[in-house]
Amino acid sequence: MDAIKGWAIGICMASLAGTIVHFLSPSGNTQRMFKVVLSVFFITVLIYPLGLFNGDIDDVVQGYTYPDSYVDNAEQIGDIVLQQSINQLELAIGDEVRKFDIDEYEILIKTDIDEEERIVISSIDVVIGKGYADKKQELYTKLKESVDCQVNVYVGG
Repeated sequence: MDAIKGWAIGICMASLAGTIVHFLSPSGNTQRMFKVVLSVFFITVLIYPLGLFNGDIDDVVQGYTYPDSYVDNAEQIGDIVLQQSINQLELAIGDEVRKFDIDEYEILIKTDIDEEERIVISSIDVVIGKGYADKKQELYTKLKESVDCQVNVYVGG
């Protein structure tokens, strides 16, 4: 009797968890993937006590690979997010440069991937026009206070 009671509680908890995850999942293609995963999870909870499934979940999903389109989409989304982040950072740095009444400038942001495969900003280079050479040190100091990476300010042509 305790086994049936535990099974019923497991089903209720799986339903509750599935409902919460379903409401928190994003819409679109990702939501369909969540629904499939939740369905497999719920079916596993249902049949586990019957002995029909008495293995490890890793055995079930061991040979599954994502379609190439998922991998390509993830890489494209990562590239878009990176580019948008760089654009926003360039806008913010441009705002700081313009506070010094510098109208002639170029911003170069260099990124890299660290050992944990995270994208990091390795350096920010700001090239200002020759007519603003007297503001180079002051701009460098302000940018160095604002960001947590290597900052270089150069006087260009």
